[in-house]
Order: sequence, then structure tokens, then C-alpha cells
Amino acid sequence: MNVSERVSLRGKAVIIGGLVGLAISLVASGITWSSAQSYLLSQRESAAQQQSFVHAELVARAILAGEEPADALTSIPTINPSYRALMKVDDEWLSLSAGIGVGNVPSDLLGRAEIGEPADQRSLLNGRPAYFVTFPMTIGTDRQLAYVGVSSLSEIQDTVNAIRRALLIGVFISSIGGALIGFWLSRRVMEPLKEISTTSVDLSSGDLEARVRIPREPDLARISHSFNQMAESLQHRLEAESRFAAQAAHELRSPLTALRGTADILQMHKDTLPSDLGGLVDNLGTEVSEFERMLEDLLVLGRQSSGSDRANLTIRQADTLFVAIMKNFDLPPHVFMTDLDLSQISVRVDVTRLKHVFGNLINNAALYAGGVTALRVGLNDRDGLQPRLVIDIDDDGPGISESERESILEPFTRGRRSQGLPGSGLGLSIADGHLRSMGSRLNISSSPSGGARFSFELDVVEEDED
Repeated sequence: MNVSERVSLRGKAVIIGGLVGLAISLVASGITWSSAQSYLLSQRESAAQQQSFVHAELVARAILAGEEPADALTSIPTINPSYRALMKVDDEWLSLSAGIGVGNVPSDLLGRAEIGEPADQRSLLNGRPAYFVTFPMTIGTDRQLAYVGVSSLSEIQDTVNAIRRALLIGVFISSIGGALIGFWLSRRVMEPLKEISTTSVDLSSGDLEARVRIPREPDLARISHSFNQMAESLQHRLEAESRFAAQAAHELRSPLTALRGTADILQMHKDTLPSDLGGLVDNLGTEVSEFERMLEDLLVLGRQSSGSDRANLTIRQADTLFVAIMKNFDLPPHVFMTDLDLSQISVRVDVTRLKHVFGNLINNAALYAGGVTALRVGLNDRDGLQPRLVIDIDDDGPGISESERESILEPFTRGRRSQGLPGSGLGLSIADGHLRSMGSRLNISSSPSGGARFSFELDVVEEDED
């Protein structure tokens, strides 16, 4: 199983929402950051060029007026206190302030300044970003001046870094927001699907009236409407099949009654019949009895399938109930095993259905496995939930393979080892249906001896309910 199969649909929606939010915010933040950086730098460089040009003009005029170059350079004020400048006059480089010298100027820009070409360049000054610009100027008629102005870009860099941090925070928030939107959307989408899943379980459990609510979203509404149509069609079909089975079984009662009467009359006068017909009369009686049992099973199965067979639940004392079961089915005392004080336990059951369940399981054990070897009664005390009485019926037969343990609970399905033996394949299905109507179900496993174990649970009634 790969990772995508292990992640739920809601988890995938959250991940995709987060990734989409991350991608969109990264692209938008990248464009915003790049545009802001370019704009701020271009504005600062334009201002630095104007400042350097104005300062160079003023210095050149002061020199032309007869002032010494060094005095002219230092006497002309600058707008920005962090501004630095170099000037070459008469083959001598002069500095506006400490911290700036020829060695701090990029070599290619310095070379262009010395040959009298204007240029500009971003570089580092003492480890901080700066903008270098050079202007050639002529003083008088033959005196040349090379001016290099240096403006700090630290403030711009700090501003750009602050914008970047803010954008990264925005990227994080957008990713979380995308994930939350994905979670919200998946919840809106999954809620009807979850209801469909729950309703499907109810339908499979026999509640043919179960339907889903129609949501407001048109697309999801079509899915829910189609599901309800399918459920309704399934209900009609199952009810029609159940009615057919019930009606067919009912119609067979009259001819079956006639057959039973004929078989009984022939059995009464078997001694007067030719000897070669005696076996046929016995066989007829056996087949009619088997047919009667199958007909009764079909009637019960039809009622279960149609949902019209409701359990009549009553509260019974557990010790009295199991004494009656042991006596009714002639089970030897040693097969009954329990560590519980059953006189202190009451259960909620339909006695008639429970008798049918025990009768089927005990008869199956006698037919296929030599009889019941153990009838164990225990308590499933679940934390925070209503306790239940657990009943295990064991035998020493060949057991039931794991591949057959679900299928043999279906109507007309029998295990491989039962081929050639009498039976219709309805008993376990009907027993399971009876248990489901009492809020339980039939489970099949292996007994300690390797035979079959049939287990089910009954609701324990608290004293205040009794």
C-alpha cells in the first residue's frame, strides 16, 4: 500500500489546500518582493545620482572660485549624513570623510572615473551595501575633476528584509489558511458521503427504510438523490422477493398438508402394503418432514428479509434461562461451563428466537460434529458500555475454514464438509437473523480442540432496568 492509499480523502484535501495556498502565496510574495526591491532601489539610486551630481557641481564651482580642492570638498554640506565622496583633482585623490578611500571603490568603476567616464555600480562598503556613482567635470578650461559619490543602501536593504520577513509570514499564514479551507471544503463534501456510508451500513443491516438527507449543494444533492433512488429500488425489489417467497411458501402449505396426511395414512397401513413398498413409505415420510422444515425456514427467512419480523424482547433471569435450555435440548450437565453467578444476571432476549438459535446450533453440532462438547457463558464487561453476556458453543468436529465462516451465514450456502448430509443451508442464516433482531450477531471461530465455535452475545440488564 503506497502513501496516497493510506491518506484519507479529507487528509488529501487538507494537504492539497495547503500546497495550493503555499504555491500561490510564494508566487505572489516573490513578485511583490521583487517589485518592491526594484522600486525602492531605483528610487534610492535616482536620488543618490542627483545628490552626487549637485554636490560635485557645488564643489567644482567652489574650486573655480579659488577655494582649495580639499576645503571645497569638505565645506560643501550634504543632505544625508551617511553620504561619502572621493574626488580626484590634479592627480590627487581627496576624501570627504573618514572611512572611504580609493581602496573602497570597485576597481572597474575607479578606472572609468580616472579616464573621465560617468558610471554607477552597487557594491559593498565596509561590508554594507552601497551605491557608487562617478561624474567627470571640467573646472575652467583645462582642469579636470573626477568625482565619486557613495550612498549607503543599508536602510533600503533593511526595509527590503523587513518586507521579505512580512511576506514569509504571509506565506505561512496563507498555507495554513489553504489547509483550513481544504479541511472545510472536504468536510462539506465528506459529510453527505459519510451519511451515505452510514446509511449503506444500515441498509446492509436490514433497515430498508434508511435514507440520506438531500444537501443544498446541487452536485452532492444529485449523488444523494441517486443513492435514495437506489435504496428505494432495492427496498421494493427485496420486499417483492420476500413477498414472493412468503406467498410461495404459504401456497405450498395446502399441498404439503395433503402430502403429510397421505404419508401418515400410508405409514399407518404399511403392514398391509407389499414388502417392497415399505421402504418407499418410510422415505416419503422423511422427505415430507424435511420439506416441512424447509417450508417453515422459508417463511421465517421471508419475514426476516422483509423486515416485518420484529423481536419480542423480554427480560429473563440468566440462570433460569440456561436451565431451561439445557433441559429442552437434553444436554449433559458437564458441557455447561461458567464462572458467573447467573442468578444475579438478567438478560434482554426474545425467548422464542433464542430457542430457535440454540436448536439450530445444537442440531448442527449433533449432525456434523458428534454433538456439543461445551456451552460456555462469560461476561464481556466493556469500559463505559453496557456489559454483554457471551455464549460460546463448541464441538470437536472438523471445524469450519476461515474462508467459509462468512459465506455459510448466507441463505442456501453450506460448507464443503456438509455435502451429502441432510440440510438446506438456511439454518445458520436464520439463526444469525434472529440474533441481529436482538442486537447481536453470530460469530464463527475455532474451538480449543480444533472444532467449530459459534459465539454470540446478549444484552445484560442493569438492576434499575429489571
